[in-house]
Amino acid sequence: MTSRTSSYLSDRLNSLSIELDSFPISDKALKNGGNISKSLSLLVKDHSLQTATKALNNINVEKGESELEWLLLARVTLVLYDNIVASLLNHAVELNSLSNFWERTLESRFKSYNYLLQTLPNRAFNYAKNSHPSIHSLFPYSQVGLSLNLRTLTFEPLNLLKFELQSHIDEIGILKDDIANSVGLLASFNGLKDGFGPDNKGNTGRSLGGDLNNWIKHIKSVLNTLTKDDQVKVNEATSFRAILDNLKTLVENVIPSHTASITRRVEVHKRPSTLTRCWPKLLIGPPVLLVIARLVLRSQDAVKAYLRDIGETARGFVQSWIVEPATHIINTIRFGGRGLGVTEAGLESDIASLERMVKDLGKENLKLSDAQLLELGNNVRKGDLSTVLQVYENEMKTPFKSALFGQLVRALLIQIQKVKCDVDTTMTKLDALLKSQELTFGFVGVAPSLAIVYFVGSWFSRFLGLIVGKKEISLKRRVELFECIRRIDILLVPSLGSPLPEKTLGHLLLSTSIMRRCSLEIYNKRLRRGLVDDLNALEVPQGDVMDKRAIVERMWRSWGGALDWNKAVSNAR
Repeated sequence: MTSRTSSYLSDRLNSLSIELDSFPISDKALKNGGNISKSLSLLVKDHSLQTATKALNNINVEKGESELEWLLLARVTLVLYDNIVASLLNHAVELNSLSNFWERTLESRFKSYNYLLQTLPNRAFNYAKNSHPSIHSLFPYSQVGLSLNLRTLTFEPLNLLKFELQSHIDEIGILKDDIANSVGLLASFNGLKDGFGPDNKGNTGRSLGGDLNNWIKHIKSVLNTLTKDDQVKVNEATSFRAILDNLKTLVENVIPSHTASITRRVEVHKRPSTLTRCWPKLLIGPPVLLVIARLVLRSQDAVKAYLRDIGETARGFVQSWIVEPATHIINTIRFGGRGLGVTEAGLESDIASLERMVKDLGKENLKLSDAQLLELGNNVRKGDLSTVLQVYENEMKTPFKSALFGQLVRALLIQIQKVKCDVDTTMTKLDALLKSQELTFGFVGVAPSLAIVYFVGSWFSRFLGLIVGKKEISLKRRVELFECIRRIDILLVPSLGSPLPEKTLGHLLLSTSIMRRCSLEIYNKRLRRGLVDDLNALEVPQGDVMDKRAIVERMWRSWGGALDWNKAVSNAR
């Protein structure tokens, strides 16, 4: 029929509608039922009460009845059933939102005083127009017998306000219980399971008129239970005229009366109007804006300088902490790192010079052969200067004589060259290390600025997403999902029998309906489809309690992390 109700009820009503399409209709009825066929076609496309009313008014009883007329009555019955369930679920969703509003107001001292300030003109007006003013004129839900005096208004306004807010919450809870009981009665109706006409075994003892009469009586009974009104009676007969009159009674009297009664009960607990909530801001806002405008005009130069500093700071941040480090990283990737500027050629020339100096010393002073000089050169390249050190040790025995006439100065110069080669070797290795880690240093340097840009960009993208209407589940919706699944977990007490009691089933369907609407904000389609599948499994009235508890446990495991329920609850505190 429609997707406005819970999935189970929607699927079951769709199945019954398809079953009605398979009912046998004679050729004579098809030939003479032009208006009825149009009404049936309209009901398939439009499931509103207005269309159902027009369809009933198109039936001409004087022409007699046919299979098409009976089929139209059955389809109108399904439309009425669907609209009633959808209306109850819509009211339940609205009541849940109102309950959250009053609870948040009650829990916050600031919000409580703000609400008292917002509603103060209305309270004063009610007090002034009352011929016998009392504390109830200011606080309609205040305790009976409380006297109106200065002490009460001075020391107990918050207590009176808390009592008023708690009364809203309690009465909304009572109304939600009534709606849940009605939804549970509608969902557990045997007619949904049995359908119309002959049963699954082919028994034709049940008539379509009798089935429709049972549906009508059940609908009226549920609505009477909810509105406590039993003035309208239903004809017990199963004839075509009686069923038609009963449906007209439902459409014209029972359903409008029920809708008006529920709407009145909901209106009492609605949040204050937009004007009531905004009048303090409208009153205080213009003077504050005027003062700010005057201050800005008086200090234009300072404001301009401040804005100029902000612009230069932002420009300097982007240029010095993002553009230049990023450019350096790109150049490092393309051309390699700069390192310390030490070259392999310079190191090789220093080592060659040291080798020549040692060979000359060995050739002139130690009279080494060519083979020994070659071996000495190889030792020098390995860092072994034991030959030079032996010469140095011998010369140090007579330092003054060796300094003037010996090889002491020459040995010292060779060691200085050795130190220079060791330093160049160390610098070369350090240069290679720096070149290999230059990208790491570059990314470490640019990381803080990239983090700042990321957080600012994320905030801006979320803000832009709110403007363009991007569907990203909000913190509020995640908290609602958490509260609903927790409520369902509490409802499914293992000691309950199967099937669930009507009131418990109704509360379960109300919670799943709220979760289904919240799931529309989940951007990931696969994630949303998985959550909806679990909700569909929970809504089946005939399901075993333990099976439903297993589904709830799976939902805790599957969606608690995916939807960040724990994080949402901690942030909402």
